[in-house]
Amino acid sequence: MRRLTAVAAGAARGQRGFTLLEVLVAMVVLAFGLLGLAGLQMTALSLGHQAHFRSLATQRAEDLADRMRANLAGVRAGHYVGTPSAEVDCNAARCTPKDMAAHDRSHWLAETAAMLPDGGGSLVPEPGGLYVIAVTWADKEMKGARQDAGSWHAACGESVPDLRCLVTRFSP
Repeated sequence: MRRLTAVAAGAARGQRGFTLLEVLVAMVVLAFGLLGLAGLQMTALSLGHQAHFRSLATQRAEDLADRMRANLAGVRAGHYVGTPSAEVDCNAARCTPKDMAAHDRSHWLAETAAMLPDGGGSLVPEPGGLYVIAVTWADKEMKGARQDAGSWHAACGESVPDLRCLVTRFSP
């Protein structure tokens, strides 16, 4: 029985540092796993932020389209195209279609600028009674890249670094 105990004691002496090495390897593997998880979380937050701005830009485009559909006389007369003229408070007074178009455009631009970082927008008419609404905003996640606006340069402006552009085509 004594011999068995000596063999077991000898085996235990030879294994002393191996457990510490296993713990260190496990800690390194765990650290890399946690770093990967942190990177994944940062990417998810970034994509969620971008999705939020895209959703707001979509809402802004729909808002202008709805305003134009509510004022078809102003659309047919071409009052929505170009720079808005002096604004009339259409909430307090009765407005002409031209006044309503100026009111809609100026409020839409102000709300877009307030809701999106460096937010802006434009409206470009197309043949056949179609319109292109472009909503632009700054996106620091692009890291100096340029979004190709395709054939919509008139609606999105020049391709500017860190600028996103959502383009919607509609018929009032």
